[in-house]
Amino acid sequence: MLPTYVVHFMEGRARLRHHVFGEQNKLALATSLLAKEAEVQEVRSGHGSLLLLLQPGADVLALCAKLEEALPGLKEFSPQATRHVNLSQWKGVNSRRLELRALTGVSLLCLVSGLFASSKWHVLSGFAFAALAARHIWTRREAL
Repeated sequence: MLPTYVVHFMEGRARLRHHVFGEQNKLALATSLLAKEAEVQEVRSGHGSLLLLLQPGADVLALCAKLEEALPGLKEFSPQATRHVNLSQWKGVNSRRLELRALTGVSLLCLVSGLFASSKWHVLSGFAFAALAARHIWTRREAL
């Protein structure tokens, strides 16, 4: 289970948010500590948060443990850290694979409904595909 200050995590990215990062010296310490890690490609600091761009397969729990050693205040609950749904694993399927399966399923539904069903179903499935494709592109916009 990820700590509460990890507000977003997916393959290659993690967002850490805690009131400790609001203090400039502690933010600088956390940034320099994480920048030295081999699994971390880049650390971007924000207002009270850090965005980590990670190598594939990076161990986020180990990175959090190293951060907690250097900054013991991270173990405290932060009202600033709101929990988001983590779909990194859902029934053994990672989030990217789940997203691609949904895209494929909706595109097949669009194709079949265009050939055999009413135009209403074809248009609805086309909108669903467009929404999923837009989300997919937006999520991976920096990799394009």
